[in-house]
Amino acid sequence: MNQAAVTGLHQPVNAPLRPAAPLWPLLPALVVLPLALLLPGLLHGGGWDLVGQFALAALQPSLDPLVLGSVLGGLGVTLGIALLGWAGSLALGLVLGIASSRVVWHTAWGHRWPAELIRRLLALPRSIHELLWGLLCCNCWACSQAWPWWRSCCPSVPWWRGW
Repeated sequence: MNQAAVTGLHQPVNAPLRPAAPLWPLLPALVVLPLALLLPGLLHGGGWDLVGQFALAALQPSLDPLVLGSVLGGLGVTLGIALLGWAGSLALGLVLGIASSRVVWHTAWGHRWPAELIRRLLALPRSIHELLWGLLCCNCWACSQAWPWWRSCCPSVPWWRGW
């Protein structure tokens, strides 16, 4: 009887331990460990007083009728703008989705290049949020020595590749 059958394992008992195949993609995440030690010392402390005041106000909110009325009015405006934005983006997405369809252009006119042109033009507004995240990260770390480490932690995010 072989040793694998005795132990119930597929490998001999003295075989070196290897990580399972699904764990290999997580191996590059180990670069976050030195980064976790480096980043807290690089952040500046400006604004912590304001954060403290905000936290204190969150624990002891004002119940003044004027403040509550202002909050309810602001919530109404926020919900109204959110619903209008949602409806507008739904309509715009439907129209531009059909306009950027290769099948629609090929069926209607026999050409697919207008769909490709529309798709390339729509890539610009779709990338604005990535630009904003890049500006936020630049502002937080101020292009310090942690910036290359941060870039190497997230190589799949497109806006880091060009910097």
